[in-house]
Amino acid sequence: MVDKLFEHHFPNRVLAGIFPIMAGLTSVLCSGLLDRYKNLKFAFLEGGISWVPAHVERMDDHFENPRYNARDLISHPPSHYLKSGRIFFGCEGNEPFLGRVVEEVGEDLFIYSSDYPHADRTEGTAQYLKLRDDIPETVRRKVLEDNARRFYNL
Repeated sequence: MVDKLFEHHFPNRVLAGIFPIMAGLTSVLCSGLLDRYKNLKFAFLEGGISWVPAHVERMDDHFENPRYNARDLISHPPSHYLKSGRIFFGCEGNEPFLGRVVEEVGEDLFIYSSDYPHADRTEGTAQYLKLRDDIPETVRRKVLEDNARRFYNL
C-alpha cells in the first residue's frame, strides 16, 4: 500500500523501504510475541538504522502512557526487548549516524548488510566501516562478524 500514497514514484520509494520494517518492529516489540516465545530472534534488514532510536523512544513513551493499556500486551517497555539479544538490524558501513545509533541503543544489535550491491546503497561499505574512526574496533568487529554469529547461532 505504501507505493500508492503519492502519485510519483520517488516519495513512494522513500517510504516503501522503511514503513514495512517499522511496522514489523512495532509488531514484534508491542504484541507480546517476545514474552510468549523466549528464544525467538528477529532481524530487520534493508532499512538502515538511523530511525531505530526515535521509533523505539516513541514506543516506550506510549508504553508508559496509561491511556494505551500497553501492559495488557507486553510486560516491559519495548526498549527492554532490544537488550534481550534477540533483535538485530542490518546496517551499512557508510551510514552517517551509525556511530551515534550504536552509542544510543547498543553495539550488539547491528549486523553488516552484506548482500550488496543495491540500487539505493553504496558498494563496498565494509571497507568504509573498517576505516571509520568514530566506531571503536571492538564495535566494528561486532557489526562485521560477531553479531551475525550470535543471530545465526554460528
